[in-house]
Amino acid sequence: MATELLASQLLESRLLELTRQRGYTADHKKLTLVMTAQQTDALNRNPNKLDMVRVATYERCINASIERVWENVLDWQHLPWLHDSSFDFVALDTAGDWGWRTWSNPEKTGYVELCVNREKSEYVARSYQNGEQISEIWTRLVPSQNKTEIEVAFELPNVTPEKVAKLGTIFVTLYSRLWDEDEEMMMLRETRLQQKFNDPAPTVLTLQKPLQLPLTVSLGRGDWILGQDNDGLFVHSAICPHLLGPLERTKNADRLSCPWHGYEFDVHSGDCLTTDAAPCRLKPPPKIDETESSITLSLK
Repeated sequence: MATELLASQLLESRLLELTRQRGYTADHKKLTLVMTAQQTDALNRNPNKLDMVRVATYERCINASIERVWENVLDWQHLPWLHDSSFDFVALDTAGDWGWRTWSNPEKTGYVELCVNREKSEYVARSYQNGEQISEIWTRLVPSQNKTEIEVAFELPNVTPEKVAKLGTIFVTLYSRLWDEDEEMMMLRETRLQQKFNDPAPTVLTLQKPLQLPLTVSLGRGDWILGQDNDGLFVHSAICPHLLGPLERTKNADRLSCPWHGYEFDVHSGDCLTTDAAPCRLKPPPKIDETESSITLSLK
């Protein structure tokens, strides 16, 4: 009985530890993700009753469906990779259907908390430094066929009138670049999602020489890169199996990397080499048959 009691206490202690670290609620039978926004009344405007000043608004039409946009909003992992020119440091604190919270520096003195309101089709991102809120940015989404209209409002506390225009320009310039990068990613993802289901899907492709290598080809509802190195011809997937991003060779010729989330793969085994990545691996490559006049790729 004492042993069973000790085991139960150890289990409860471990569940509570997971609760604190990952934003889960402890239960002897399961772990359930819960909303863990630190900001009280997070879905209300200016919940801290600060002297907020709207420094700018930003409107544009995004060439992506609202499904892709919501997917992008909740995907905090792409921030330090796709937007590496805008974010110096991003590390997850906690995340869930409610949104996410990420640290802005290694010292964990600053963070960004994003909270979504699906019913109103809007979300808010607030930044904090040393326990003080320093910005509040609301984004409203309006679906328009296969596109999405966005309206972004930038609000900062305690801004004097002479600084409004300059700060507004900084934020609009930043968000223009972020949405440009996001839009390109979402459009390519949508294209590849459609590609997965389009018919027909040939499994054999013959290319006549001479060829300018490396060359990207479509085969079996996927894209492949055909190239040549000192060991001869090679072919590997051009699509990351995580979220269908592009794959590029790294300085290490045996590795492929996706610029969307930084996932790396072994070009020979197809194994994902990123330890904290979602479970995924590269598709097996086509077989290569070469003659004097042609190269044929065939999938099993």
